[in-house]
Amino acid sequence: MVLALLVSGALYAFAQGDAASGEGKITMSECSQCHGEIDQPAKWEEKFGLIFNHPVHLNRGYKCDFCHKAPVHEKNRTNRVSMDLCYDCHGLAHGKQGEMAPPECGVCHPPGFDLKPAYHKKEGFFPGEHVKKARENVTHCYTCHAQPFCADCHTARKAIPQDHKAANWGTTHGEIKGFELDNCNICHAYEFCAKCHKTPMPHSVFYISDHRPDAKKDDVDCMVCHREVFCSDCHHVENVAITMENCASCHSELKTGVYTSPSFIFTHEPHFKKNFACNECHKGKDATEVQEWPMHSCYSKKCHAMEKAPGTGKCEACHPKEFNLVPAKGSMYGDHTASNFLVRNHADLATKDINKCQICHLQSFCDKCHGMEIPHPADFKTGKHKTEARTMKTKCDYCHPDKTFCEDCHHKGYKVENGPFEGTGHPPLVREVGAQACFECHGPTYCAYCHVKGVAYKDIKGP
Repeated sequence: MVLALLVSGALYAFAQGDAASGEGKITMSECSQCHGEIDQPAKWEEKFGLIFNHPVHLNRGYKCDFCHKAPVHEKNRTNRVSMDLCYDCHGLAHGKQGEMAPPECGVCHPPGFDLKPAYHKKEGFFPGEHVKKARENVTHCYTCHAQPFCADCHTARKAIPQDHKAANWGTTHGEIKGFELDNCNICHAYEFCAKCHKTPMPHSVFYISDHRPDAKKDDVDCMVCHREVFCSDCHHVENVAITMENCASCHSELKTGVYTSPSFIFTHEPHFKKNFACNECHKGKDATEVQEWPMHSCYSKKCHAMEKAPGTGKCEACHPKEFNLVPAKGSMYGDHTASNFLVRNHADLATKDINKCQICHLQSFCDKCHGMEIPHPADFKTGKHKTEARTMKTKCDYCHPDKTFCEDCHHKGYKVENGPFEGTGHPPLVREVGAQACFECHGPTYCAYCHVKGVAYKDIKGP
């Protein structure tokens, strides 16, 4: 029997007490005006069959309204705390606040108090009604009854539940809706579960702090039983950033070991020494799934893009020898294996983000094909591009396929609806802004090629 009877039996009577009418916020200052003894252990043994110590809870920082959820005093009644509320903190196995409910009834109830709840005394409670109560919450039964109490009766009657008779029950018994391990314990002792389960079943009180070695074993499938309440409830609480304190409790290798996956090699230690925190790379708040970050995140301005912390330049420093370094289909770095990647697709990728290319390719790699510096230097627009655009126009088109790309600068104000620039499109612009800008690229006799010789637009092959 445990703290639970704090209410089910004891506080049944406790709830019937008389009270003066009153209203107001439930605070210490409100309560202490009438209850001057609030800082002393309550003397309710004789009247209510309850032993309770307010100071213990108050000294731990619990306020009045932590337990007294509803207004305590209403007209002609007092709303007293139910025993169930005690189990919000105190558990039979491991409470939410880490506190165990004591197994001795005498901790909360004085000698001579009738421990049997009133509803147990009603006609029909046994055998019919108690089944409904057990199915609703068998934990309430365990408040007073040990496992043999139920098992002695159930096993003698061979009361095997219908779902246990299914052919696949051995592999699906952990999946049933509303599954509670306490239900199993009514009939099955630890030795029964241990035949199949590789971890202590049911888990001990301290297993919550000792489970790490078992959780890492390949032959242990925690998810058979833990389908809704699992690791993230404790390790990755909502709105709590991933911190070293959270990670290191399970991942002791973080400070000393080298993490190796099929695609990369990473050592956390040198990053920790430079005061990088876990959540600077692991941006999410849920690490229950493996989060391997894209390579270009390592080259952010804060990391290896800096002059003082460059990447090694050696692929094997970060990738296993067996890893294929050529990005394939689905890669954010483009499918380098595609037949049209070199001719067309790589230009689109480089135009969007040239930094991704530079992670693997040096400047000279691009220059061999392009014949010019890629990406262009800062003075390219006012310097080399004039001559290179004349001699290597087709290579320019790899990255700049849109014909209006040049016209955005050179023919500013040109309107497409006037027709092709080389034909009917340029006269309106020349009349509007003059011809001086033309001679920045074209020689003084360039216009005469057509206008003096009478060359038709259809005969123009280019400058």
